[in-house]
Amino acid sequence: MKIKTMGVKLANYNFDHPFIHFSRGTGNRFVTEAIPYYDLHISYSSLIAKQLLERYQVQTAVIPFGFHITEEQFANVILEDVPEINEVCFVGNPDSIRIAALQKLINEKIKINVYGFGWESYLKPSDWLTIHKHRRQGTFWEDQLEFWKVIRQYRIQLNFFRPHNEGSHNLRTFEVPSVGGILLTPDSMEQRSFFENERELFFYSDETGMIRQCKRLLAMEGKEINKIRNSARKKSIEQDYSYKRRTADLVALLKNLLIK
Repeated sequence: MKIKTMGVKLANYNFDHPFIHFSRGTGNRFVTEAIPYYDLHISYSSLIAKQLLERYQVQTAVIPFGFHITEEQFANVILEDVPEINEVCFVGNPDSIRIAALQKLINEKIKINVYGFGWESYLKPSDWLTIHKHRRQGTFWEDQLEFWKVIRQYRIQLNFFRPHNEGSHNLRTFEVPSVGGILLTPDSMEQRSFFENERELFFYSDETGMIRQCKRLLAMEGKEINKIRNSARKKSIEQDYSYKRRTADLVALLKNLLIK
């Protein structure tokens, strides 16, 4: 590359996977072919960073995802004191993995709420499924605060991994605990390094485990649930999983790259 001959250092921060492209929006062959040209590859996932190092012998670093709720937004969510809804919630758009998993929960007569575009094309509303429609044209939420209220108010926030997240984490890993939500998420060592199992979040390994954990959490006493909410929020703040901290880490990496 001509720019490399000018002494310019190149860094790539990829929020998806350099090899596994789940959709057109997550990458293509050009992303993979460009890997050798960068001086530094930054990934959200330690597993991906390890694969890059082993396959391409390139310099790598890890900056996980984080949360973006502000102290003011959190205070406003708490101030509104929205009553808990003792049901399962999923925030996101449909894909084959999510549709199949939610159908299993519906078959078990577990009440589900979905927030996202396009669900009505795949699942039919019923006594066990509520499909929430977008609030405004071009965007789903009425405002940013509504997103955080929804993430917190349901008893369970369900999380799914797409293929490029397997064994790692995704955005919900930090968003849900940061507002004191109850996260039920696929088991992974990375997430276990961020949060304590059954104290700050909950894991499942397969669909049977997902169903079992949903039933268990829905039957749990409110006092115990509140302890988990408080612990999740406390860990998020004490460990500073915020994007403000992640940005500072990114700047430090780039400065270090320049002096090498």
